[in-house]
Amino acid sequence: MNGNYKGNDEIGQLMSDFHQTDPENIHYDVLAQGVKHFKENEKGREQMCEAVEKYAKEYAKEYAKEYAVREKMIAIKNLMENMKLTLDQALNALGIQGDERKLIISEWQK
Repeated sequence: MNGNYKGNDEIGQLMSDFHQTDPENIHYDVLAQGVKHFKENEKGREQMCEAVEKYAKEYAKEYAKEYAVREKMIAIKNLMENMKLTLDQALNALGIQGDERKLIISEWQK
């Protein structure tokens, strides 16, 4: 769904509501009540802070995994080019085994 949609129908109104920061300006009551709870209620703010913190931690873990794979891909490429190793030889030289090895092989083949 395109969050930038601004049609004059129910979907357009909902997209507009999603962009509102003031619950008083939200057309749909259920959504307005939820926003009000998370913005104006101490318990709601705590819940939102916890949810955002959890999301940030999960995002950081995923980013760290992707970064590690990219770094290993660079090391593999360097070994293959400079030492004239095959992909398997480079993976062996770096001690990459198991699921990580399968992931790198599939990424290499793209």
